[in-house]
Amino acid sequence: MWEYVSTRTFFFAIVGWLVSFIARSEERRRQREAALQQDLAVAQEQARIARELHDGAGKALVAAIQHAQLCQHLLSRAPEQAKQQLSEHIPTLHHALDEMRELVFHLRPASFSPTEFALALRQYIARFS
Repeated sequence: MWEYVSTRTFFFAIVGWLVSFIARSEERRRQREAALQQDLAVAQEQARIARELHDGAGKALVAAIQHAQLCQHLLSRAPEQAKQQLSEHIPTLHHALDEMRELVFHLRPASFSPTEFALALRQYIARFS
């Protein structure tokens, strides 16, 4: 009789340990999966930011360099034309700067304390006023 009870108790202890082990393993697997999903989301966001930088600010900087080189060339031959080129290109540079600021603004942490939020909001409003 004791042998039967001991064997049964041992069996239930082993089964209980296995169930507990499987549950802990499953929880660790879920945690690893969540970490991988977060890493994937970060990588996708970095790729999106890289595309925006390349498509927006990168092209604007290339254009600015080309205009500066053109104006440098025109300064000795046609200073008025160089001045006109600069005047026409300055708004484009301001627009590129605004795009860059907007992109950088979105890279900031999403959660702010009330003081940090008020400061960020003031800075954001000041940029567009």
